[in-house]
Amino acid sequence: MPPPIPLAPAQRHKRDLEASLATLLTAGTALAAVVLFLGTAAFLRADHSKLLNFHTFNASAHASVFSVFRDALKLDGAGLMQLGVVLLILTPVTRVLFTLFAFLYKRDWLYVVVTIIVLSVLCYGLFGSGLVHEG
Repeated sequence: MPPPIPLAPAQRHKRDLEASLATLLTAGTALAAVVLFLGTAAFLRADHSKLLNFHTFNASAHASVFSVFRDALKLDGAGLMQLGVVLLILTPVTRVLFTLFAFLYKRDWLYVVVTIIVLSVLCYGLFGSGLVHEG
C-alpha cells in the first residue's frame, strides 16, 4: 500500500476548519440536549398541583432570553428547558461567528462581508425583532 499523499497547507487548513466546526456543532447540540434533559427532569420532579388547560394559549412567563437565564439560574425546570432551546438556537449562530473569524484569518474579504451580512440578519432576527427584551 503506498504511503498517503501529504496535504497542501490550504487543504490541511480547510480540513482542520471543517473538523473544528463539526466539533463546535456537536458540542453545542449535546450541551443543549443535556440542559433540556435536566430541565425536563426538574420540571417533572416539581409539584404541579394545578391542571394544565390546553384549550387556550397562554403566553409563557419566559418571554425574553433574560427571563430564561434568570429562571434557569434558579434551577426552574421550565427555565432550564427554554435555556436548552436557546442554546440550540445559538449553536448555528456560533458557527457563523466562528467562520467569520476563520475568513478574517485567511483574509478572504468577500466571504468576510457575506458572513457579516448573514450574522447581521441572524442577530436582527434574535435581538432586533423583540425576541430579546427585558422581561
